[in-house]
Amino acid sequence: MSITNHDTGEKLVDAIPLLPGEYPASNLLAQHDYLNIGSAVLVSATNDNSMPTFDSLGKEHFILWSDNLS
Repeated sequence: MSITNHDTGEKLVDAIPLLPGEYPASNLLAQHDYLNIGSAVLVSATNDNSMPTFDSLGKEHFILWSDNLS
């Protein structure tokens, strides 16, 4: 997953691995907290913590994005 500044086109973060996990380790953007771009977690709709695929994103796996958790 990559994150780009919409206004400038500048790439802020690149190659974020989409790994399922338990809170608080499940925050995909935790190491980028200093950028104030929020928090994102990967949620499995099947509740099995399986690895997402291109086909399962949006069907069995969802990325929830919000303000910073901390």
